[in-house]
Amino acid sequence: MDMEKRPLIKALEAYTKEDTLRFHMPGHRNRKRIPSLEFLREHLFDFDVTEIDGTDNLHYPEESIKSSQMMLAKAMGSKESCYCVNGSTAANYAMIFGLLKPGDEVLLERSCHQSVFQALGLRGLKPRFIKPQLDEEWALPLPPALTDIKEAYEKYPFLKAVILTSPNYYGKVAPLEEISRFLKMRGLYLIVDEAHGAHFAFSDKLPPTAMSMGAHVSTVSFHKTLPVLTQGAVVNLSPDLQESERSRIRHYLRVFQTSSPSYTILASMENARALMEEEGEALYDELFREAGLLREKLTCIPQVDVYGKEDAFTDATRLVIKTPLPGEFLMGELRKKHRIQAEMSLEVS
Repeated sequence: MDMEKRPLIKALEAYTKEDTLRFHMPGHRNRKRIPSLEFLREHLFDFDVTEIDGTDNLHYPEESIKSSQMMLAKAMGSKESCYCVNGSTAANYAMIFGLLKPGDEVLLERSCHQSVFQALGLRGLKPRFIKPQLDEEWALPLPPALTDIKEAYEKYPFLKAVILTSPNYYGKVAPLEEISRFLKMRGLYLIVDEAHGAHFAFSDKLPPTAMSMGAHVSTVSFHKTLPVLTQGAVVNLSPDLQESERSRIRHYLRVFQTSSPSYTILASMENARALMEEEGEALYDELFREAGLLREKLTCIPQVDVYGKEDAFTDATRLVIKTPLPGEFLMGELRKKHRIQAEMSLEVS
């Protein structure tokens, strides 16, 4: 095979041959010791099919996909959960278009994902912003508190919804239960981009899910923190929504997703849910031990600190470190000298 005619494949093969430790998404990390993942790997091309007799239809599920999504909803603690093969980006579009109308005022954080801002623009919504809070020591954004929401509501009394990112990229979770209680009393939707919290549903040692804390709808990127192929995401719909509202969200999932959904992505999401139900607690107990030991060793290094105290509103599996070295330089050194690939670096002043 002439690799010079296949530059992307050549680059991917080169990265694979480096045999790096992958501290980045997708969550499967190319791991080879989980039998069900090996099974999916062996059948990658076999399972790449389309909507034919026996494989059901993602956009109008009646058979196996319907059954799979019912199991998914039970696992996620929702009234209904829908697979999305175009990532949380399409899922965010669907929940925003499904619940809000052009001209509606929406409260959100300035640190929201780009897909949220794109959806607001396409839908013709009026953004109103929460006063940002920062961790003074780390200069990292913190999730809004109930007092921030109340202050904004006083300033913008015609709001229709609040869109929050929880957990944020650094593993901090917003106090959604008290926020949702406040919003429901005023008839506002709580929409949560929970992209980095797909794993919360599968261990009681992790923070509570947005669904369990009263969100009307949430999106979770299975591919970020679970053993799932890239683009695998889920929309969770609360029993607090009317059927007409859920129907509109399902409609926009059809609008913003491909008409030729990937069955390999669907299979990897179903497998991840089943795997977490079967082995999730044990797998996360092992991960917590490893993460705790790593944090302990890192903090023994002079001038190195690890972000986040382990509490009910912090994702203990998220590793954020601070060093006196420039982030991009350290990221490069880890890759070149130690075969460790971090997901991102950030330099703060």
